[in-house]
Amino acid sequence: MPISITLGTAQFGFNYGITNNVGKVNEKSVKKILKKAEKNNIKYLDTAQSYGNAEEVIGRCKPKDSKFEINSKLSFLKNENITENDIQKLEKNFEQTLKNLKTQSINTFLVHDSKNLKGNKSKKLIKWLQSLKERELIKNIGISIYDLEELNNSYLEDIDLIQIPISIYNQKLVDGGYLESLSNKGYLIHARSCFLQGLILTAAKNWPSHISRELRDHHFKTELLAKKNDLSLIDLSLNYIKNLSFLDSIIVGTTSALEFQNFLNSWNKKKLTTNKIDFKDLSWDNERDMDPRFWVK
Repeated sequence: MPISITLGTAQFGFNYGITNNVGKVNEKSVKKILKKAEKNNIKYLDTAQSYGNAEEVIGRCKPKDSKFEINSKLSFLKNENITENDIQKLEKNFEQTLKNLKTQSINTFLVHDSKNLKGNKSKKLIKWLQSLKERELIKNIGISIYDLEELNNSYLEDIDLIQIPISIYNQKLVDGGYLESLSNKGYLIHARSCFLQGLILTAAKNWPSHISRELRDHHFKTELLAKKNDLSLIDLSLNYIKNLSFLDSIIVGTTSALEFQNFLNSWNKKKLTTNKIDFKDLSWDNERDMDPRFWVK
């Protein structure tokens, strides 16, 4: 099966992205983006309860009778333990998610923080998520992670979809073949952060000053490699993704219909032969540079 495209919607709910010069996307633009997505047979939307009012915006702006399958994520749980009262709150929040999205069910509901599936809270949370499946309110249970170490075998058997960062710079999670083995076992693998919030598509000279000098220098060399091979940075990035046969979908955010069209134009080009560029040379080992949680100004 070819890799599908999932439209990320964080920008619909708040000012998201280190290279985002637009801010929160206005609803007029959202309608244009969603219309273009539907026209190009984009099947999935990715959102979250914590993405500002993105769920409500999607509900208001999606085309009438659209066939989008929506993935959302539950809000972060801070308590060490989960009580029955907490479960009731989760249920109420999920009902609000369906109301916001103007739908009777969603495709996947993901745990946004793997810590919520560790310790005493995990069993009750998994049991509640399973009840959503049993009631046909969701098709899949998912988890969004930063590192494979966050996957705990004690609950992995209850997960259907794994959302994980992958890019030409962040190849660590691909190496070793573990993701491929999970895919072969039937798990759905969705790649996010494929452009590092747009950094990979931006010239190094235009990067924010607080990004490490080492990564900036590495990116400058990538720019030269792309130019040498007559490729844009987005072409180079997507050709790495296209060669990952275990992926089910790539999650891509956008701030305009034109920006999204540029992505689609690149995505629809033929992929490179793997011997033309050694993508392993582009990998970057400093994990803090790959994790937006450490991008402190």
